[in-house]
Amino acid sequence: MPICGKKSAVMCSVLSAWGVIMLLLLGIFLRMNSVAFAEDLEIHAKTRSEYLIEINRKYRAASLNCWIAAGLYGVTLIVSFHQYCLNQKARNT
Repeated sequence: MPICGKKSAVMCSVLSAWGVIMLLLLGIFLRMNSVAFAEDLEIHAKTRSEYLIEINRKYRAASLNCWIAAGLYGVTLIVSFHQYCLNQKARNT
């Protein structure tokens, strides 16, 4: 049973594929402790050792969040592609 139309399914598939690629790369860069994201982590530490521990913890948490979001976009990609296939099948019959 198709839920959305063919064009809508294609658009959702394209956006989901882009989301998966972008979030996987972002998660990789965060896991490598990329300096470009240091300002986004909101680190409040008083000593150098606390700062290093907190920054590593925040980078790992942010990368895990990116990978979870990429997985959710992957699920959306699968659902969108399934809807596209259902629309093609309904069109051919």
